[in-house]
Amino acid sequence: MNEKYPRREFIRRSLASGAALSIGQVTKRRNVNEKIGVAFIGVGGQGQYNLTEFIKNPLCRVVALCDVYGPNLQKASNILKSKVALESDFRRLLDRKEVDAVIISTPDHWHALPAVMACKAGKDVYVEKPLALTIAEGHAIMDAAGQYGRVVQVGMQQRSGSHFQEVVETIRSGTLGKVSRVETWVTGGTKDLGYPPDQPSPADLDWEMWLGPAAERPYNPARCLYNFRWFWDYAGGQMSNWGVHLLDIGRWAMDVKMPTRVTASGGIRLSHDCRETPDTLDVTFSYPGVMMSFHHRLVEEPLFDGEHSYGIRFVGENGVLFVDREGWHITPPGAKAPSEVHKGSDQHPAHVRNFLECVHTRKKTAADVETGHTSSAMCHLGNLAYRYGGALSWDEKTNTITDNPRAAIALSVNYREPWRL
Repeated sequence: MNEKYPRREFIRRSLASGAALSIGQVTKRRNVNEKIGVAFIGVGGQGQYNLTEFIKNPLCRVVALCDVYGPNLQKASNILKSKVALESDFRRLLDRKEVDAVIISTPDHWHALPAVMACKAGKDVYVEKPLALTIAEGHAIMDAAGQYGRVVQVGMQQRSGSHFQEVVETIRSGTLGKVSRVETWVTGGTKDLGYPPDQPSPADLDWEMWLGPAAERPYNPARCLYNFRWFWDYAGGQMSNWGVHLLDIGRWAMDVKMPTRVTASGGIRLSHDCRETPDTLDVTFSYPGVMMSFHHRLVEEPLFDGEHSYGIRFVGENGVLFVDREGWHITPPGAKAPSEVHKGSDQHPAHVRNFLECVHTRKKTAADVETGHTSSAMCHLGNLAYRYGGALSWDEKTNTITDNPRAAIALSVNYREPWRL
């Protein structure tokens, strides 16, 4: 909380800070050697990973760090090895003129508000995947980016990997013939969360701010920090974690957007703790001419090919193409081994570099806001199908679920007062 004025007034002022901006006032191209003032919102595990990469790039000048958990701020400050502004409330960063861009590496339920407010404040945005917690939030970020002419990069770094680009070109060239199925999977998860009791929050954690727009509840160590991923108020399990990365490549290669039909089944089959998201999940996405699927198992064992704990398989007439972050290969029909193996490529550094260069040039990023929204929304539909009856149909023209009223209501969530999007 900023001591200058209460939260409700701070929100009003923050939202108003970008009101004077318009499409006609889009940031102009910068001098090619001019450093970009970057502020980090969320410097936990992923935030520190991003920070480590950004500070390697000569275009980047880190000017501020923000986190609601003191130890995260200290660790990030140690990585940076220089004195910058340290904040516990991201809204203070948006008032800083030296901030040109923000890097949002918060829990999923804290993606939309900082992203929209940053756009309105005239800042460019790098936001981790999934783009947002809900499909409605994703639309709000897209609208803000378009209205205020901001550059947005979503943290789907595989899009910047040259070997993933090679796979997309190979699929689209027809090398595999007709591709009828795209299979994606990930195994493993998190340690047992147990059933810890609610308790007072640590003195160095602003639990009220950590919750933000999510429903009010007492602090519980099982729900906080990395474990947020396994609770619906804050995230969507592996479907919206690894699923976004994997299905995005399938969607890109097949040149499709949203599925027409989604079916899902699974549950909490192996865990004995307080998590809410499934540890076993099978989701099928139907498109005209091709079927995509996502599979998650808590146990760390290879699926489909018996070798890889995660990956993507394109099943075509002329063979099966497998790809992960380490490389790709094609196995011809009937063959027991691939015909040739291609090595992996630089992804995260290239993704960071692409974002910073696009801040200069104002070009569209490798994983722009529309791309990030579509791949994230696809995964949200998978979770909604799982949570509400096992199936739903999507109308891309109207952006609605047509045959599952309960799932349709869950396309958005109610924010806790006083937060507004």
